[in-house]
Amino acid sequence: AMLSGLPEELKSAPRYAVERDVSMSAVQAFIASMDDGVPPRIAGRAYFLDYSLLRGEDPEAAERAMERAVAADPTNPVYLYHHAVDLLAGGEVRSALKNIEECIEGRPMDWRYREVLVWTLLELDRIDELEAMLSGLPEELKSAPRYAVARAAVALIGYERPEDALSALDDVRLARSDEAEYLRGLARGRLGEDSSALLLRVAERLAASDEALLQLLAPRARAAALLFGDPARPYLMEQTAALSGSSDPVVHLLLAELWEARGDRRRAVAHFDAAASSEGGPAIAHYLRGQFYMDARDHRATTTAAWRSYLEQDPSGPRAERARQYLRR
Repeated sequence: AMLSGLPEELKSAPRYAVERDVSMSAVQAFIASMDDGVPPRIAGRAYFLDYSLLRGEDPEAAERAMERAVAADPTNPVYLYHHAVDLLAGGEVRSALKNIEECIEGRPMDWRYREVLVWTLLELDRIDELEAMLSGLPEELKSAPRYAVARAAVALIGYERPEDALSALDDVRLARSDEAEYLRGLARGRLGEDSSALLLRVAERLAASDEALLQLLAPRARAAALLFGDPARPYLMEQTAALSGSSDPVVHLLLAELWEARGDRRRAVAHFDAAASSEGGPAIAHYLRGQFYMDARDHRATTTAAWRSYLEQDPSGPRAERARQYLRR
């Protein structure tokens, strides 16, 4: 875990590769030697170390290691947290919800885990459920800076009110919060500002974070920088190819909006379809895909099918009400 969290300039040094290979060899040798007598806690720790070393190098092998860690020690909140974030990144939102709810059962007062729940419920567009969770928190959690961040995310993404999001983020305690800065960049972009420079700066810091949730937000920040940047600056467009290969549906939604705004309907359709392709993916992807076809004044059948898929995931809030009214016509 220490090695995977090193700065890139240290990772590029020859000694890093040697140390990492030695660590990986030792962990994998221990795993190979394990038998049924190894306590589940020790087995889970070994698989999690394997995951930490593989993550970023071999995502598929890392995923298998994480699944083994959770299987060995299924109530460990650290494993459930990392697994939930990885599931979000891969578009398996309903599975992520199950993991993070189990995680919170064991650590109800840890905001790091609550934040994953906030982002998960936003992707499922369960705004009423999210409001009830936040309103019912004990005062100790409501007084924490991360509560203001959660409220800002709900205002911005759940209710599409960027002004309210910026008001919630106007808290001196959030001056050094990269998650808050990410939300500021989104809110300012929604208000018509060019927030690309801010988003690109915060993307670098998010990517270097040792928190899995913040790492998840890094490619989203880069995609938002493309969306809210000046199209005359070509360097902003250089990142689209790399981002297009992302497994994160939210990245694809931002890229779809980018291409829609720039009049490239073919690319917009490709990214909306990618965002909504996963069976357990985010409800919001189906809503926005249906909205895209409705705004284009064609494919009513596509909008209807997309919004039925959206409503099957039990969303609540303003968008859910709009979809229900549309389907009642």
